[in-house]
Amino acid sequence: MIGLKGKGQRIARVGIVCALPEEAAALLGRKPAYDRLIRWGGARVVASGTGEVRAAAAAEALVADGCTALLSFGTAGALCPSAYPGMLLLPEEIHAHRGVSRFVDRVWRARVLARLAPGHAIHSGALFTAGGPVATGAAKAALAISTGSIAVDMETAAVAAVAAAHGLPHLAVRAVVDGAHETLPGATLAAITDQGQIRPHRFLLALARSPGDLGPSLRLAFAFRTALGQLRDVARLAQDILCLA
Repeated sequence: MIGLKGKGQRIARVGIVCALPEEAAALLGRKPAYDRLIRWGGARVVASGTGEVRAAAAAEALVADGCTALLSFGTAGALCPSAYPGMLLLPEEIHAHRGVSRFVDRVWRARVLARLAPGHAIHSGALFTAGGPVATGAAKAALAISTGSIAVDMETAAVAAVAAAHGLPHLAVRAVVDGAHETLPGATLAAITDQGQIRPHRFLLALARSPGDLGPSLRLAFAFRTALGQLRDVARLAQDILCLA
């Protein structure tokens, strides 16, 4: 369990891994550069880029900087129909595609939940970390059945693994973007870099080949903004608990 501020207890410095600068901006109020450790209260925040390798490297950098607790913070895709765009997820358990499952720190999670619950619907279902984008409704449905998870991302299990390797507490906060039945538009996927940025020229070229992707891409962008709004609420309401400063 995490050490909380008080007599006979240590104070944790939290390291926060966000895949995207937009996710980090929900905490910082501005978009940071990639791979830069930025102070947020008593915590350190880094935008790692997408995927497990980058997330693990960022988590290790935070530990090397003196962080004694790790938080995975950002967006996710729905696997179950009950998970809707904008839904906040405080998972109790993290499943990895390599077959390892880990629980988050229960005391830390309970404190965040108590702060957010009065004004938000919080879901506690398991989060699955995939090795790549889960793009179709059929793939999402299959993962929901095989893993028992409510949502999917590509970073949290890697952060949890680093925390476990160093004997540190870990927590995850995620907001859902795409619904369980939605197929991610090919034009958007083709335009996304490994750092999660949209390259306009790639998007336009892909859109020329698949003009029907325009509507789904716009809906996905709107859902992403909705999810970021939820993350900003989390930061505003629970900064002191997330930072444990």
